[in-house]
Amino acid sequence: FDVVVSFLNQAAIDPNVLNIRQTLYRTTPESPIVEALIRAAELGKSVIAVIELKARFDEENNVQLARNLEKSGVQVAYGLVDLKVHSKLTLITRREKKKLVSYAHYGTGNYHPTTAKIYTDFSFFTADEDLCDDARKVFNFLTSHVQPKKLKKIVISPNSSFQWFNRKIDLEIDSAIKSKPSGIWLKCNAIVDQKLIEKFYEASKAGVKVFMIVRGICCLRPNLKNLSENIIVRSIIGRFLEHGRFYVFANGGKFQSIKNEVFMSSADIMPRNLYNRVETFLPLQN
Repeated sequence: FDVVVSFLNQAAIDPNVLNIRQTLYRTTPESPIVEALIRAAELGKSVIAVIELKARFDEENNVQLARNLEKSGVQVAYGLVDLKVHSKLTLITRREKKKLVSYAHYGTGNYHPTTAKIYTDFSFFTADEDLCDDARKVFNFLTSHVQPKKLKKIVISPNSSFQWFNRKIDLEIDSAIKSKPSGIWLKCNAIVDQKLIEKFYEASKAGVKVFMIVRGICCLRPNLKNLSENIIVRSIIGRFLEHGRFYVFANGGKFQSIKNEVFMSSADIMPRNLYNRVETFLPLQN
């Protein structure tokens, strides 16, 4: 988390940084992230903060946060009426050698200084032009309600994540039927969505090996004869709260080979994450 704070602190005081955009789902008004956004606005940068007022138990906190940011000149957007903004996203635009260059941060955890010390989460920093362009389209969606028509690399909820999951599982089923390498690994907080649970059962019956690490609620029942014999579910209980989400597909290759597809996400396999929230699924390509 210190690296994320450093990233924003550098952007706030860098005279070549023109604008900063950030989603804030859970944080605190005295957060170093908020202080960096306020400093950037006071130094004349264009700063947009998308604040989710409906973050459960943090509603009052976020109203106060929004007031503090607006007083300092930060443009505050309150996301979408019918969708919670749950994605963890920052986009910074900088002037370099007469052209504009973007830097993005995608995360699985909230920009929250307290929970960052007791949750395990993942951060991804990138200057990849496609990923930065996708982040820009997501922010345009959050501030102007214009649906992104075509994203280059990421997948988002609620637009396409459920369909994407189905396609990915179908490809593994197809590989298993053709006796090609297949399999799914995933790590998330909860598995609740009935349609995807049934899809995992279908994959298991086709011979796809599925390994799940699920921290909390898991409505899928593993190791049932003729239904889920190829599914293993584990839970990690340790010193820190496991909060990062990963979804890995064999994609026609043995696991831990270059063919595998790895996605980092802010979303669990729950109806709310798939249909009622704005979430991101980011491919890790290196």
